[in-house]
Amino acid sequence: MSASFKVTGMDVSGCNGILFAVDDLSAAVATVKAGGVPVEGEWETPVCSMAMIHDTGGNIVVLHKRKTLRCEIDRYARRV
Repeated sequence: MSASFKVTGMDVSGCNGILFAVDDLSAAVATVKAGGVPVEGEWETPVCSMAMIHDTGGNIVVLHKRKTLRCEIDRYARRV
């Protein structure tokens, strides 16, 4: 079964891909660009920031940095 959805105006239906969580998205993107890899798109949501590239096989690779949400901070504070 193949899912179809849009990522920053790109149709990624039927594509293979993987997502990597990174500690510093800006540094990861800079490293990728310095290596000559084009960044296809960068976007931000209320919960995370992401950048998309393609590997040499044409697969989507997403670099992902999750934001710390206020509710997680509050939940942690109640446990301590």
